[in-house]
Amino acid sequence: MAERYTLSQEWLVGDLPGLVVNLEGLAPDAPLVIVLHGLGGSKEKMLPVLYEFARSGCRAVAFDVRLHGERSDAPARE
Repeated sequence: MAERYTLSQEWLVGDLPGLVVNLEGLAPDAPLVIVLHGLGGSKEKMLPVLYEFARSGCRAVAFDVRLHGERSDAPARE
């Protein structure tokens, strides 16, 4: 039987866009893994890694750090 995943795009905190990948039927208390991209990256480039963590039974989350991906034009906060 093929594994089924849920992929959602969510606003994690305020204006922080993120991706969340879960294996369907994942326990509510499953471990959470936060994946950060490297320089020049984006949350979308981390999808293969998110699916690997989800396959191992974790809830996997990635987000764009300031000045990357959807936040590439985000103003600096003072």
